[in-house]
Amino acid sequence: MNNSHHIIHIDGHPFQADDSGLWNLTEIWKTLGLTRSKAPSEWRTIEAKRFAGCPQKMRSLGQGVTSHILADKQVTLRYAGWVSFKFEDMVYAAFEAVLAMPEVAAVVANKMVELGYRAEAELLERHTNADADYAIRQCNRLFKKVDQRSPEHLYKAVQNGTMTKERALSLIPSKSVWAGRVEAIYVYDF
Repeated sequence: MNNSHHIIHIDGHPFQADDSGLWNLTEIWKTLGLTRSKAPSEWRTIEAKRFAGCPQKMRSLGQGVTSHILADKQVTLRYAGWVSFKFEDMVYAAFEAVLAMPEVAAVVANKMVELGYRAEAELLERHTNADADYAIRQCNRLFKKVDQRSPEHLYKAVQNGTMTKERALSLIPSKSVWAGRVEAIYVYDF
């Protein structure tokens, strides 16, 4: 199935599609703590009703308070747009990061292994053939543009004493040159 078992990260939380390539909108809504008025069950626009008539795009599991609404990529993006423009942008970026940039998917898979989610990482890795070292270089380049937490800046922060080695190492890919450089910094204890 298209997008089957793909994982997207929205606001730092991972969400995995099921075997049919559908994401659980109710889980996303609950996990992100969106208001009750923005629950998937409250999405009753003409567009939502159109999607509800197409089970391969959107369907409901269960009844009442235990029900969950599942949706494909298109419907998930439309739901996000109904919630807010900001939320739509976050969800769109999450899909693009994993589904359109295999090098990011490889880095996410590596991080998942580090966190103990080996089986889920293997599912994600099946959908990308990006070289892990290339992925790390690409992400470092992208993240350097986004903020000042590039490996080089983290290394300098440890040298200056404004960050601990442990904190820096938790933010730097473990096999990178910068991780080795941070590890080699000797911290003086007075």
